[in-house]
Amino acid sequence: MDLGDTVTVHLEKNRSEYGFNVPEEFEEVLKQDPLANERFNTSTKGTHRAVIYLVLQIKSSQKRIEKSIFLLENLKRSPEKPTMRNILGKDLPQELAIFAPADP
Repeated sequence: MDLGDTVTVHLEKNRSEYGFNVPEEFEEVLKQDPLANERFNTSTKGTHRAVIYLVLQIKSSQKRIEKSIFLLENLKRSPEKPTMRNILGKDLPQELAIFAPADP
């Protein structure tokens, strides 16, 4: 391609629910934990996208499972209207917070 060449671009609307694919590890953790599934589904779409995005950033399947469990356990322990700080375990009482597993 050179300067001045004509380029054709084809754009398609992203029709996925969250704007990106949901990791299968995250979906499986939700399937296995009815309370986490209920809390997740009653949270806001913005919270859904943020939590899923955090899991998507991890490359290892095992680490995605661990991160999914960590985030969803904190969501279950959060107040009725959780914030991302709650989900990350930042504003939960110490006895309720689940700490992230140490990276090897």
